[in-house]
Amino acid sequence: MRGKIPRLSKLLPDRNDDPGRRYFRLTVILIIGIILIMVASSLIAFFLTIEGEEQTLVPDVSGMELENAMVELQRKGLHGEVQLRLSPNPNDKGTVLNQEPGPGSLVKVGRFINLRVSKGPVIDEVENFVGMMYQEVEMQLQSMSTIYGAILKIKKPVMEVYSEKPAGTILEQKPLPGTKITQLTNLELVVSRGPQGSLITVEDYTGLPFYEALRRFSQTNAPFVFSEQPAKRDEEPGTIISQSPAAGKDVEPGTLMQFIIATPEDLPDTMVFGILQRILPDYPVPIDLSIEVVNPAGETKTLASMKHPGGLISIPYVEEVNSRIVVSSSLRELFSTTVRKPLGETP
Repeated sequence: MRGKIPRLSKLLPDRNDDPGRRYFRLTVILIIGIILIMVASSLIAFFLTIEGEEQTLVPDVSGMELENAMVELQRKGLHGEVQLRLSPNPNDKGTVLNQEPGPGSLVKVGRFINLRVSKGPVIDEVENFVGMMYQEVEMQLQSMSTIYGAILKIKKPVMEVYSEKPAGTILEQKPLPGTKITQLTNLELVVSRGPQGSLITVEDYTGLPFYEALRRFSQTNAPFVFSEQPAKRDEEPGTIISQSPAAGKDVEPGTLMQFIIATPEDLPDTMVFGILQRILPDYPVPIDLSIEVVNPAGETKTLASMKHPGGLISIPYVEEVNSRIVVSSSLRELFSTTVRKPLGETP
């Protein structure tokens, strides 16, 4: 130890040293001191950081009831922050749907974990649908299903009976109103077909231009089918030359009408005659149907509006090339088609 002191003293400035040597020794000592202070500060900061940032693994609390999930988080020194969410499954009510950060994440003790907790479905009991219109209820349930998931589903086919109530009115339902929903539930409905035995007399549509016949017959809300055949010598092209049932016959409302058109002739090059045919789904009650034409200039006109039970739909037309025929229900567009020249012809 005594041997080291003289060596250390050699580093210290001496009053007998010349000014240059003395300045050099002071500079070296100052630099060493600064380095030692920086190292000490870093070590102190490191140990303080280690002590202040104790970490833990996030537990998996998905699927747990909220109370149990909070207890599990507290055991790890964590806190829960709750966000309520709708969910389609009634059995999920009060349970954790998911969490953020996810299970196994390494986080600081005391951190808040976001818990998304189910508050159940948008409806938890069956409403009273008796007296409402079938289409209205179907649209309501479809909207809820799109947003929140299916919880109440109409069982098909729907039972239809004759009744004094307007066609489409819901007469009975099962489950009854107020029944609690605990899972995906089928809703059985009895729907009115309208009064029984009210016959109507068929009008005479022969000789009418087919657009006029379409407009007038669509107001009866009965289904119809159009076909065509070349015009004979005494027949006017573009008119109705035959109908079934015949004019003057008494039929039940909703009886299918079949029309035959004498094929239009001498059309301008830009116009096309055709019969648009599609098969629609069979609807429990007739739906509101609209047939519109949008010409190349963007102008829209309505060919017909009616209630339709589904099945075959047949629409005759004479329209400008590249016009668009749009068939829609009250809920959405069902389909559309663009008017084209037959193969082998040019506009």
